[in-house]
Amino acid sequence: MSISETRILYIFIYVVTTFFCACSQKTHAGKIIFKPEWLLASFVVHWFFMAFTDIGTDYEHYIRNVRYSEEKLAGIIEFGFNGICYILYKITRSPHITLFLVKTIELGILYYGFYRLRTKEYLWLAAFAYNAIVYLQGINLLSMHFCIVLLFLSFVYLLEKEKKKAVLSLIAACTVHSSAFLLIPIYILFFITGATERRLSGFMVLVLILGVFGVVSVYDLVYKYAVSQLAIFEQYAHYEIINETKGSGLMQFFYFSPIFFLTFYQYFYMKEPNYKKNLAVVFSLFAFAFAMLGYKMEVFARINMNFLGIYSAMVPGILFSCKNTKQTKKNYQLFMCFWILVLLVRAFFVLRSNLDVSSQTGVEHYRFFFPF
Repeated sequence: MSISETRILYIFIYVVTTFFCACSQKTHAGKIIFKPEWLLASFVVHWFFMAFTDIGTDYEHYIRNVRYSEEKLAGIIEFGFNGICYILYKITRSPHITLFLVKTIELGILYYGFYRLRTKEYLWLAAFAYNAIVYLQGINLLSMHFCIVLLFLSFVYLLEKEKKKAVLSLIAACTVHSSAFLLIPIYILFFITGATERRLSGFMVLVLILGVFGVVSVYDLVYKYAVSQLAIFEQYAHYEIINETKGSGLMQFFYFSPIFFLTFYQYFYMKEPNYKKNLAVVFSLFAFAFAMLGYKMEVFARINMNFLGIYSAMVPGILFSCKNTKQTKKNYQLFMCFWILVLLVRAFFVLRSNLDVSSQTGVEHYRFFFPF
């Protein structure tokens, strides 16, 4: 396909899957009626266009990884992803079928997370955020996409206060992509400071904000130490630290302004459980830190996708709480319009950067590939 045709195809996928997820829920007499056949239809569209293609500059790299997955099992780095590839390759004897099944598993995990949100009003908005931020890049970055969907499921478990399942999902994510290790301190910090029914004090929020600025300030020292001393981060050694910041970071302030505003609004004005308020504060602050680090090092911009749970579950949850709360109902439409605008802008820039022939992502010319 040409770039123009590919762009139309991706937009078609975004619109159709979001629409199908919207159709999967119907509100009647104040209750949500879930229609699983529509969610399944959305899954099929996402799955068909991701599984039946071999585009992406990293695809051949993954083919080689599958062929030599047995040797890679000897190491500890991303042994979960390598182990799954090894088992599937032993069964199928085809690297292409193996990657087809890996993609199927990844989207299955994502949609299981969506399924757990079936009683919430915002399932369509969760799908929209995933489309805008992750889907296109996930076609090329298979192991990272695996990590992202596991972390999304972990965040859904956190929202539901199923902490053990959240930790297990986090551990699983660490075994498929090393970037998940960077979220372990955030989970520990949340469990220590915020995983209670007591709201974080103003002093603790200030400490967290200062901590975020501290992370952004000393990241280069931490990065150099990590890639030189810690085996799990050796693969990032070839990424160069950019001495001059790429851009001012104003776009991240635009992207995160509704997140911070809604977090602030929930924290002070909404009768939500303090557990959820604390979760929003901790995770939104550190997601912003990683986003800002992306201006100094491209790999951090990718790692920011690990916070999909914020965009697909946390923010929509706060928005629809505004809708269902008498004191904030009048502001709901304004908040929703602004958030949709942010997602549309993000989708535009993701499409533009990945469909540029100079982007070297390999997804600018979509083609079908039958792996069997």
